[in-house]
Amino acid sequence: MAIDEKSICAAGNPRKARNLLTLNHLLFSSTLSELSWPRILGGTTMNQVTNSEGSESQTEAIEDSPSLGTMSDDLKAFIGPNADKFAKVWVKMGTTKKPSAIGWSWPAFLLGFVWFLYRKMYIAGGLLLLIPMVLALMFPDNNGGSIGLAVCLGMLGKSWYLASAKKKIVKINERVVSPEDKAEQIAQAGGVSVPMGIVGGLIYTATIALAIYAIYLEQ
Repeated sequence: MAIDEKSICAAGNPRKARNLLTLNHLLFSSTLSELSWPRILGGTTMNQVTNSEGSESQTEAIEDSPSLGTMSDDLKAFIGPNADKFAKVWVKMGTTKKPSAIGWSWPAFLLGFVWFLYRKMYIAGGLLLLIPMVLALMFPDNNGGSIGLAVCLGMLGKSWYLASAKKKIVKINERVVSPEDKAEQIAQAGGVSVPMGIVGGLIYTATIALAIYAIYLEQ
C-alpha cells in the first residue's frame, strides 16, 4: 500500500508542515527536473546517461532486487562512506520511475541541516538551517512544523541526496573525457565534508543550548 508522504509529514502542524514540504520540493525541483531516471528492461534496471553531443553513452546496470541491487562505480565513488546504505532507495527510485522514494535516514531526521552540510549539499543545508529559524520567529508557540520537517527529511533525505548526486555525475560525464580526470572530479564533488559537518554540529549544539536557556529563563 502506498504511503502518503504529505499525511506523514503533517504529523505535527498540518498547515506548517505542508508549507515546509512545499518549500523543500521547490528547493529540489531544479535538481530533479534535469535527471533521467532508470527504466526496467528484462528484469534489470538500466540507466543510460548520454553526453551533450549524443555520440557516446554510459550504461549502468542495477539489479531489480533491493537486497541485491548494485550501484554504478561512479555513484558509489561519489557517495563515499556508507554507499551501500543508499542502495535500496536508489533501486526503489528506478523501479517506481520517480525522482523521490521513501527510505528512512536517522542522521537526516535527527541532524537535519547538519547532515546535508556533511554531504556537501550546502544550499539545501543553509536553507534548512534558516527556514526553522524564520518559522520559530513567526510562530514561537508551536513546534509542530519543525517536527514535520524532521520527519520529511528522515523519509526523503536519501532520495534527495541521490538526485543531487546523479545530476552532478551527469554534468561531469558531459564535460570530462579522460576516465582518470572523471574519477578525480567525481570524488571531489562527492564524499563528505568533515569541516562543514563540524561547523553544522556546533551551530546545531548552540541552537539547542539557546533553546534550553530560553526555557530556563521562562521558569
